Amino acid sequence: MLKRLPISIVLSLLLAGCGLWIIERETYPPVTVKTATQRYAIPADSTYIRFKQTHLESIQRLDSLLTMNGRTTSPDRLLQQGTDYIEVGLPAFAVPPETLFTNILPTLRVLEEEIEPLIGEVMVVSGYRSRIYNSAAGGADQSRHLSFDAVDVVPVTRIPERILKRRLRQFWYEKGEEFNLGLGLYDHSRFHIDTWRYRNWGNWSEDR
Repeated sequence: MLKRLPISIVLSLLLAGCGLWIIERETYPPVTVKTATQRYAIPADSTYIRFKQTHLESIQRLDSLLTMNGRTTSPDRLLQQGTDYIEVGLPAFAVPPETLFTNILPTLRVLEEEIEPLIGEVMVVSGYRSRIYNSAAGGADQSRHLSFDAVDVVPVTRIPERILKRRLRQFWYEKGEEFNLGLGLYDHSRFHIDTWRYRNWGNWSEDR
């Protein structure tokens, strides 16, 4: 007759059997926005407030669109053109033509519903870019930032860079084609996603 094992032994066996999965899915503590973005320039709140006052109606319509579609990323993050606005001497924020507003929705859905559950919360540090800004910052001529369907983001948790990139690469291999996912991996845990076309670039040196 089998005896009931003590709960401590059962738990030990379960943990031993699932150990690798638990390690891989370990979550990481949050960090302050200042720590997460210390490598990148983030405009002061007052800068965005002044910008918003000038483009209030358009930003309100964008905000309503995001809310109606269940998206949680705030407009100020999507309207920051990049983190090198000081170097290029151009405005930190820009509003895309309203005909482009819906372009960002599929990308945000992948970011918020698929990627953040894998790597933790992220912050968008580059969304829409004007053609002038994109050129001054050295962006590609056909950058998807110009069409408002791309974002560059950084994690706001202490997830190690190698783990973050491993998870992103694996997600791209497994589901990238399904979402037409463009994924670019940059230094210091910054990465790009868009949903225009299935492709990858950047730091892909690690084995699949």
